[in-house]
Amino acid sequence: MVRYTYNSNTIEGNCLTLPENTLVLLEGMTICSKPLKDHLEVVGHRDAYQYLLRELENGAALTEDFVRDLHSCVLINDPFEGGNYRTQNVMISGSSVRLPDHREVTGLMESLMKDIAESKLHPVEKAAVYHLDFEQIHPFIDGNGRTGRPMMNMLLMQQGYLPIDIQFAKRQEYYRAFKSFNATNSYDEMVRLVAEYEMEELKMRMDGRIYVPP
Repeated sequence: MVRYTYNSNTIEGNCLTLPENTLVLLEGMTICSKPLKDHLEVVGHRDAYQYLLRELENGAALTEDFVRDLHSCVLINDPFEGGNYRTQNVMISGSSVRLPDHREVTGLMESLMKDIAESKLHPVEKAAVYHLDFEQIHPFIDGNGRTGRPMMNMLLMQQGYLPIDIQFAKRQEYYRAFKSFNATNSYDEMVRLVAEYEMEELKMRMDGRIYVPP
């Protein structure tokens, strides 16, 4: 949970290091001179991870209500936006990709959840494909990546696969998978990446190793 929180948040610009994440999450400490926002993002991601595990144990499905509740946990620092679809148009910083108009979001999310429920794809392919589709909708004003990655893991874990940890140190591979999709409309790069991460998680557990980010 600590390494997953560290990597997912750091990809989005959080400045707390892995040891600092450990202190915040396991010792309840605050880090001097580090922003309150970054502390809340760490706690919010922890809450989202624990919510996901509880829902999985209860046999919950991936629904719009689940996604909204997950986002509420992630966006603990903004309770007014948490769990609510965006009501304005947004852009991804550094990207020329045009995101859907905010008026289209509700319909797109309804269609996405229907597609996920009816999908016959292999679990690894399913997780990759619908992660890309969710991020292309970008339904929330903030916290889409931090919500989308747990969603991807839920799709894996529902079928008995391990949750994967998109590593900050290898984030360029993750970004390239999005760029490849935007350029070619092909899911192949993200499917390959998710498969590689799944194999890595399996090998770590078989070898009794614990991943430590560089």
